[in-house]
This record gives sequence, structure tokens and C-alpha cells, in this order.
Amino acid sequence: LNGPAGLQERLNTACFTWEAGCSQSIVGSAPILPGFQSFAQTWWHHGFTLNVSANGMADATWRIYGWCSDTPPPCDQEVGNTIVSGGAGQLLFYKVDGLTAWANVTASTDGTTLSPGSIVALTLQPYGLAQLTRSTADPNPLILCGSTTVLPPDVQATNPCGS
Repeated sequence: LNGPAGLQERLNTACFTWEAGCSQSIVGSAPILPGFQSFAQTWWHHGFTLNVSANGMADATWRIYGWCSDTPPPCDQEVGNTIVSGGAGQLLFYKVDGLTAWANVTASTDGTTLSPGSIVALTLQPYGLAQLTRSTADPNPLILCGSTTVLPPDVQATNPCGS
């Protein structure tokens, strides 16, 4: 099918959430992209979380570092003792090539961090880290920790995933 992420494959008994009349996401536990298993996990950096599902869909949340009482949306809120991040976005992964998976940003509350319609790359790094590059000229890609991250002491001392 030719959809928002370009050409994609699915079983005839399944459907993509963007297809008309679809009330469920892709069924089954196998990833839709060959080689995608290592990317499907929760990735984080201080103030940023990326939850990547095996079906290629991902949700991101991030701090704006501006309170709603002081700045217009998007903004962060404090509810009780919990900070509710003002940044949120959805991504759809469509391609894997070696250690890199590419996704389209399908929605975002904050185009500065993740711009709707843009393409991002998630590249696996040593020690279970990943790098999220938001454009080909991204001067500050995010280094993300994941569920398999194990850092040697010298790397851990550099705080690659923030505090």
C-alpha cells in the first residue's frame, strides 16, 4: 500500500490505523519491518521519551521547559507533584537499513523539537544507546538510553542520556 510513510506491506487480514474504516492497528506480534526488533523499546534522554512499538509506530513526549502559567502552549504543567510534558508527537517508522531506522513525524505539538512531516533517523549505537537525528543537518542529535543500555564507567561519567 502507498500510505503516509510511502510503500508499506501488510497482510490482507490486517490494516494500518491510517486506512479508512480501520478500527485496529496492525495485528500480530511480528514487526512490520525486517530488522526492526532492536528499535522497538522505550528510549529516553533527560526530558525526552520515545516509545517505539514493534508495529513501527512510536509516541514521543518531551519537556518544553516553559510553564503554562508563563508561556502559551505548548507548555509544561504541574499536576500535584507530577510534571506533565507539553511536547508530544507520533512517528511512523517505514525503513530499516543496518543500524538505522527512518520514520515520518506524523503529528507534533512542538515543531521545534519534532516537525510534522519531517523525517527522523534512529541509529543504534554501542552500549545499547541510540542516536535520534531530526534532520540531515541536525547539529544536536539526541543520544538516547534504552532498555538494553549498559555503560562502562568512563562513558557513564559523560552522562550521555542526561541527568
